[in-house]
Amino acid sequence: MSASIRLSSDWKNLKSLAIFGFGRIAQGNIDLFLDLLNVTAIIDNNPAYQNQKYRDVPIKSFKQYISVNVEEKIVVLSGKKVYSSILNELEDSGLKEYEDFCHMTVFFEDWFYGFNNKICLGRTIVSLTTYCTLNCKNCNMLTPYNKNKRMYDLEFLKQDVQLLLDKVDFVSNFVVVGGEPLLFRQLPEYIEYVGENYSNKIGNIQIITNGMLM
Repeated sequence: MSASIRLSSDWKNLKSLAIFGFGRIAQGNIDLFLDLLNVTAIIDNNPAYQNQKYRDVPIKSFKQYISVNVEEKIVVLSGKKVYSSILNELEDSGLKEYEDFCHMTVFFEDWFYGFNNKICLGRTIVSLTTYCTLNCKNCNMLTPYNKNKRMYDLEFLKQDVQLLLDKVDFVSNFVVVGGEPLLFRQLPEYIEYVGENYSNKIGNIQIITNGMLM
């Protein structure tokens, strides 16, 4: 086993597990887990989700779940900020990270690739244009300092995503950015192309906009 794998060796032959989280990120990715593994429970502390089922899998609070389950592995489907609070809750109950539970990005890297030779990415960012409606000094895309702004060609973007997703088994969060992506007039056509051809390989499609355009 590669020294870079963080999960304990008993994850390798994993057949069943529980999912922690049923928010937006989880709902975009949970079907991947349900199709591949026996998911025995979905854990979420939001009362609005509890005592329901998703694809016949019961949704429980962590308190309900841990009262009858002590040995099953847990994969947390959440953003990194939310994960820090979940991690504390799990560790306070006596569970150990990488032995008893892990974040979905670690599971993608270690279990899918390290143990099963499948490429699953937690996040992929695609820029459609370097033009923007704002000129923010601390822009993380360095837009004010880009002197050669451009709109990318739609066919080039289609070929680019085809090249990626023909080689990758799954992308959890497919993020579309700019500049300002709503300036890209062919945005609907691009999203439609990605959805029609690769929806089975993508958990969520997210468009990052500054909200300045209708």
